[in-house]
This record gives sequence, C-alpha cells and structure tokens, in this order.
Amino acid sequence: MVKKFCPHCKNLLEQLRACGCQDWFCQHCGVLVSRKQALSVSAEYSEQELNLSATAAANLSDNGE
Repeated sequence: MVKKFCPHCKNLLEQLRACGCQDWFCQHCGVLVSRKQALSVSAEYSEQELNLSATAAANLSDNGE
C-alpha cells in the first residue's frame, strides 16, 4: 500500500474521490493536493523515515548548501 504525504508539511493526506478524479487533502495545511504533487511512500518505508529525510533537507537549506 502506498501512503501519500503533503509536500509542504509532510503530514499524511486524506484521499478524496469524485467523478473519477483522485485528489488528496491535507488536514494540517487545509489545502487540496494533486496526486502529482503528493509525496508517495510505499509500505516498506515508515513515516519516521520520511520525517528524517525532511529534517535532513531542512538542515541543508539552513546551512546554505
């Protein structure tokens, strides 16, 4: 199973289906996220690993790298 996460806050997204369309909604940010923008994480990766990579990326941007 693939989980989808918000590209902005990295929280788990809620799936919305209507008229054959599939979009995702972030309860934390309050924004609609398209399936192309949503970050996909397969079941073999945990939410903790996603958060660790987000923290590492934030640290790199803080250091100006």
